Amino acid sequence: MLPLSHIAYTWLTLSLAQDYLGVAPEADYRMIALAATAPDLIDKPLAAAYFYRKHRSAVLLHIRSW
Repeated sequence: MLPLSHIAYTWLTLSLAQDYLGVAPEADYRMIALAATAPDLIDKPLAAAYFYRKHRSAVLLHIRSW
């Protein structure tokens, strides 16, 4: 999943939760976007640095069709 997708889905979920559940009405969407991309900021460079050198791919799970 692309980092922008993480932001979009997180914003959508927060928006729906605010509208229908009354959750976190004062939430700062900039901080929500940062929190949504935090795993990517750690995961993508790690995968590129370690897994690409070892496996010639940054993808951890390969599904092969027989």
